[in-house]
Amino acid sequence: DDYQGSVVCRFDPATGKLDNLGAIVPRQGLPTSHFDAERSLLYFYAVYDNNLAVFDTRKRKVIFHGGSDVIVGNRAFVRDTKGRVYVSGKDECLHYYDPATNKLRATKAKLPSHDGGRRKGNTLRAGLSTPAEDGALFGMTAPGRMFRYSPGDQAIKDLGANFTTGHYTAVMVISPDQKYIYFVPGAHGGSTRTGTPIVQIDIATGQRKVIAFLLETLRSKFRYNIGGTYNMQIDPKGERLFITFNGADFDPDASKHLAFGKPSVVVIHVPASERK
Repeated sequence: DDYQGSVVCRFDPATGKLDNLGAIVPRQGLPTSHFDAERSLLYFYAVYDNNLAVFDTRKRKVIFHGGSDVIVGNRAFVRDTKGRVYVSGKDECLHYYDPATNKLRATKAKLPSHDGGRRKGNTLRAGLSTPAEDGALFGMTAPGRMFRYSPGDQAIKDLGANFTTGHYTAVMVISPDQKYIYFVPGAHGGSTRTGTPIVQIDIATGQRKVIAFLLETLRSKFRYNIGGTYNMQIDPKGERLFITFNGADFDPDASKHLAFGKPSVVVIHVPASERK
């Protein structure tokens, strides 16, 4: 009853000063965010009322709070070259918030279909937060269908299952040279079923390649059972992936292997031979 909502803080690394901006959306959790540095706008999903919240960091106030009648999914954002930020709609199409008009609008672009019975349906689960050089947006649905979206003609191209038959995936990144997309299928502990692969997709050809399997190596070397990832970044040269995983101590004799409770950061060095 005394929960006030997720608190937003502003930290200046140069001075070490931390400003508490408070619970900007009262009594709401804000687990997913996106920052548009060009426009100084922070985007959040207010999950309990299922609204989109847009916070102007210059004015330090919420300038938009709404959309619960159309929004579903609450887990990912993608942004185009005009600063429009896309979310999942209950009609299984993409919708977008337009900062120029401060309104939420619908598109005619329907997300790729999924196999019957898969949880969460056709909702946006992961995406590149910024567009590729040609303006295209890339994302994945909760069941693991990958797609390419062209904002100009509002057309979606289904790129198929992200890995094997499709896996729940929380995050994806694009290389600085715009050649490759990287991701780890099996978020929320599911990566243990596939060996925790680091997957690279060649954007031009669509070829998928596993550049590393982490599970058995980390079990044997560190007695660590690595679960699913919930964050990933790539360095400016495209040489290293920084990935945040959940996981747990690994007991080979246990009847059930835990994959939560002990988070970790894994750095993957991508060889030059894999970036040609």
